[in-house]
Amino acid sequence: ASKTLQPHAKQLRQLLLYLFALNILILMTFLFKHYFISSRYTLIALISLLLLMMHSLSHGIERLWLAKNKLLLSIIALALFYSLADTSNQSGDKSYIKDTAIWAAHNLPEDSLVMTDDGFILHYFDAEKTTATLCVKQIYQRSDFLRRHIRTMAYTSGLCADIHSDNYHYYDYIIVVEKRRHTELKSFLKTLDIERIHHIGKENEDGASVYKVLKP
Repeated sequence: ASKTLQPHAKQLRQLLLYLFALNILILMTFLFKHYFISSRYTLIALISLLLLMMHSLSHGIERLWLAKNKLLLSIIALALFYSLADTSNQSGDKSYIKDTAIWAAHNLPEDSLVMTDDGFILHYFDAEKTTATLCVKQIYQRSDFLRRHIRTMAYTSGLCADIHSDNYHYYDYIIVVEKRRHTELKSFLKTLDIERIHHIGKENEDGASVYKVLKP
């Protein structure tokens, strides 16, 4: 912050702490309602830091404008345009993942062996305390979740460390999150001996499905 802000530093600190506490409260409410959180949700709390920088930023842009520094002004304009364009990119509703996992937990036969490669499916499925066993295994290719957590002890039960088979015929059902952009996954699923018994989401859009494995 510039020295011109020094006389108002105390009031700015109080405002900063108020906004930070407010956003932390929002994050905690979100966490205990949806049981997960992502680092991107914390960015709103950090935006309050811009209050301390706004005067210096405005003053600096004004100096660049008067000096006709076209290069730096172009970079600033590009950054502002990117921020504006980014606001138009909204995340879609992903409730289909939770709803599919809960449906599977309550409708699949007892003691069945279920396969998935999605961490959110694992979380919501296990939360229902079903007698079916959900194993996180590689389906088409190793997912980000598998790469991050294959050696994490907290997921040992869900990962079925004692079951080493990745062959889908070993399992009774497969739960798959199907993104519209994952065309290769959809093509791969068509080559398997499986039958879709449940799907949430519009066709040709993001969704999740439960497949029954057809035993040879």
